[in-house]
Amino acid sequence: MKRKIAIPNTTAKKMFELIKVLAISPKTSNQIKTSLDLKKVPHNTINGLKVLRFIEKLNSKWKLCEEHGNIARYNEDNPTVKKVFEKRLLLYKPFKIFVKIMGLNEGRIEKAEVGDLIKAELDADWKESSKKQYIEKLINWGIFAGIIFTEKNWIKLHPKYLTNTLLVESVNADYEEVFDKYLYDGFSERDISEFLKQVLELENELTRSGDKKKGEIFEKIVYQHFRILGFSVRMKAGEKERKVGLSYASREGGGDVGLFVHLPSQIQTKLYDGIAIACEAKATSNGAPKKSIDQVRTFSEQIKKLYPNYMVFKIVVSQSIGYEPVYAREKAFPDIVHIPLAVMGNLVNLQANKLRENKRLLTPFDIIRVISTSVAEGKLEITDEYVNSILQKTVPV
Repeated sequence: MKRKIAIPNTTAKKMFELIKVLAISPKTSNQIKTSLDLKKVPHNTINGLKVLRFIEKLNSKWKLCEEHGNIARYNEDNPTVKKVFEKRLLLYKPFKIFVKIMGLNEGRIEKAEVGDLIKAELDADWKESSKKQYIEKLINWGIFAGIIFTEKNWIKLHPKYLTNTLLVESVNADYEEVFDKYLYDGFSERDISEFLKQVLELENELTRSGDKKKGEIFEKIVYQHFRILGFSVRMKAGEKERKVGLSYASREGGGDVGLFVHLPSQIQTKLYDGIAIACEAKATSNGAPKKSIDQVRTFSEQIKKLYPNYMVFKIVVSQSIGYEPVYAREKAFPDIVHIPLAVMGNLVNLQANKLRENKRLLTPFDIIRVISTSVAEGKLEITDEYVNSILQKTVPV
């Protein structure tokens, strides 16, 4: 038996107008009609926000879900608004199927075909007229959120959603603002110059130490860098880690550093419980060695045992500008990113400058975005220029 599935006949622009009205105060359906100066209650627009989980009903009044209240202060073209709509759409089953179908068709599909494909996947009872209307609305919502665009008779998926591309764009839009506040509070209590002084002392110690101590000191430098950038950083195993066999191994020349963001994060169409980065810190300046690739892969698998529903990225940080030529470079493909210590140092200095100038601070999501973009584009040995080109899009450097 076919399923009765209806997609509300409204536009994204109308939904955003209603969000602005409900941001002032919760309202009954009739009060919404009056506030929008309409002749009839906009049931479709209300239902649109309901199925996307922007609103909920409480004591006969419609109210915005708490996490979405602050987007009303922006205009409809603001990136924050786009990101929130993007997140809600990618959790809405008909639209998730839409994206999946396009991903399986190299990111594009003819308008005339998409309705039948979505109808079949949903096993829906759509008539021809309803099908056309529903698809038009999905397209409208997707364009508004920046997920798709149209070109003549084709619907095309934004390149970042193609199956071979993994970008972290759909995290909760408020997280970066929250991280910025937490970091600001932390640096107000303990000045960032104290952290930078610690790093400088460790770097001086590194230049004076013998080979056996270099790895341990280098791990501490990497640890401090990522702390300044807002990550929860781990170098020691606790009881939870021991139960699953996760150890933060320290070796001659370097060792394991775990970097975490323990917050639900959406990546493409999947919602993760958090994000982790398996980091292999190597003090070498002669090219990150091939063995560091094996070590970070093993480390990432151990993290996955502890946090099975975390997205885990893999990086190597060293004093080199990249991997050992040929072998290590080839082995790193397709997903292990090398970050030179010098690039990390410049990110930390950028953080200090932003704090002094009272600008939005770098957050873990900015760093994750750099890593995920480099994986997507196959640029696994990153430079200052490359990092800056990505950061410029979200947090001007």
